[in-house]
Amino acid sequence: MKKRSIPLLFFTFCTLFSCQEPTPPEIKIDDEAIATFIKFIDYSVQEVRRLPSTDVNSATEAVIRIIPEFEKEYGVDLRYQARGFSAGRAPATSLSERDLEEKLVYYSSISESEDDYLRKLRALRTEVMNSTLSPAIKSKLLTRIALQEEVVKYLDKVDQTTRSEKDKDDKKEECSGWWKCWGKCVAGILGGAATGALTFGFAGAAVGTVTVPVVGTVSAGTVGAIAGGVAGALTGATTSCD
Repeated sequence: MKKRSIPLLFFTFCTLFSCQEPTPPEIKIDDEAIATFIKFIDYSVQEVRRLPSTDVNSATEAVIRIIPEFEKEYGVDLRYQARGFSAGRAPATSLSERDLEEKLVYYSSISESEDDYLRKLRALRTEVMNSTLSPAIKSKLLTRIALQEEVVKYLDKVDQTTRSEKDKDDKKEECSGWWKCWGKCVAGILGGAATGALTFGFAGAAVGTVTVPVVGTVSAGTVGAIAGGVAGALTGATTSCD
């Protein structure tokens, strides 16, 4: 009689406390972090555009100056560490992250247009989703890809809003289209931000590091290179992307 009561007790226990298997971790893109990073880049670009020079060192100094102001306005902590207080950029935490960063940089260099690059990023999304990586790693990599996509869209929007100003100057474009002129380079700098790729030997970790959403801890020089590249292109100055 006692043996027969065991299944009933088990059924009652499962009904009350649920014996279902635990829900697997969700794969999620951090849209909030991406939005914050876009704001930080735009904030930096607007500051750098006020400078007489948009070289990377000047741009980096401007980025460092506006960090407290940006943190206060948007309620974030970028945890900036000046030289002497930081060991620099920590390496990517997994081989998959390093592989992704290399592809983000490489794809930007071989893409003929922003649309071509965005197509390659979509294919990269599929590659990550079809991989055997954990949901946590997939979420991190997909967020980095999404960041890359949103920054390309941001660059396109910035170019469109400033194109009329450049047209008034009646200056002949030295190259065809913003992507080939400077966009692919800026996208490449961002793609390799975590590894310090494409900073062209400027500033670099010498001015310290800053922790930014999505990308992680990068040199302030990398952020300066991105802001300087955008601001330089928009003001007609020579960028550091050549």
